[in-house]
Amino acid sequence: MDDEDNKPKLTVLQFKKPEQTETDADINPDKVLEAALGKLKSAIVIGWTDSGGFYLAMSQGAIAENLMLLETSKAMIIEYMLGGIDADE
Repeated sequence: MDDEDNKPKLTVLQFKKPEQTETDADINPDKVLEAALGKLKSAIVIGWTDSGGFYLAMSQGAIAENLMLLETSKAMIIEYMLGGIDADE
């Protein structure tokens, strides 16, 4: 048996950037917040203040629930970037 027989067979996956369906232009944060009014069970608001400071507000008291919301949104953003979901889902 030579070394070639012992090597694992690897598959290379090519990640294609999805067709752009969103805007690259910034949207006023007030409009984003207004669009969410009355639609959410829980929320996390994250952003930069006008003076350059970091802003974080959470509607749930449980840190674990907030972390789950953050990690779920992170996974959805990554999946969207890889072309796995539509922006309208």
